[in-house]
Amino acid sequence: QADSNTVTARIRQKEISGGKSILYLDTAEGEITATVEEAEADNVTLHLPADFCLLFGADGRTIRRKPPVERR
Repeated sequence: QADSNTVTARIRQKEISGGKSILYLDTAEGEITATVEEAEADNVTLHLPADFCLLFGADGRTIRRKPPVERR
């Protein structure tokens, strides 16, 4: 649901590092890696509010949270 930045995902792999869980997720949009406090389920729903998340593409570059401003 792109309009609400909500993604349903299946946990493919989970690691613990520094008290945080690193989740490797399969989603309809592709693979996602997320760092979270804790996750016990095999399936999760992620809410990615643009003001609080940094998103990176497969090439490691940041994904814009807002479209670029049109200059006239």
